[in-house]
Amino acid sequence: MQFNGKVQGEGGFDMSSESDRVLVAQMVIKMADINSPCKPFDLHRQWTDRICAEFYAQGDEEKRLGMSVSPYMDRNEPQVAKLQDSFIAHIVSPLTLAMNEAGMLPIMSGYDEPELLRFLKQNHQTWLAELNAQDTNEVDEKQLNVKLDEDATSQLSSAGSQQSVGVEDQHEMTTIQEKEEDEEYL
Repeated sequence: MQFNGKVQGEGGFDMSSESDRVLVAQMVIKMADINSPCKPFDLHRQWTDRICAEFYAQGDEEKRLGMSVSPYMDRNEPQVAKLQDSFIAHIVSPLTLAMNEAGMLPIMSGYDEPELLRFLKQNHQTWLAELNAQDTNEVDEKQLNVKLDEDATSQLSSAGSQQSVGVEDQHEMTTIQEKEEDEEYL
């Protein structure tokens, strides 16, 4: 039976059962491996930078070998916030929530939930805010580019109409001059 099944099942974990002890040990080891988002942000960010350095080294090697670069591993197109959002949402959060539901995460006195869970939520919100800011900047850039395109088109159109007005004015002036000159000869 899987970890979540044991957590949600009526029997829970039987710590006298070797298979349950092994399952709990596996989940604790897994949590130890992936728990960086459950730490204070400055420490989490240090671990994030380290993993990105590893990812970028792999991406560099993939480029050197003429392979397509794996997602999140291209240093020329960093997507750290998106990487962390995905990592937290799909891997760290489900395990942390299951361990919390199993009563395996300690809760410090005076708090309603485990410190690991609080930091996880805060860090996820930080990455989501960065993603939102990036999306807003991309939208602003696109809107700016559209505005610049519209302004350039408007200026060209305006310059063209000014130029044609200028030509019409010149033609009218020439016609008036010619008429005046003709009248002088008469």
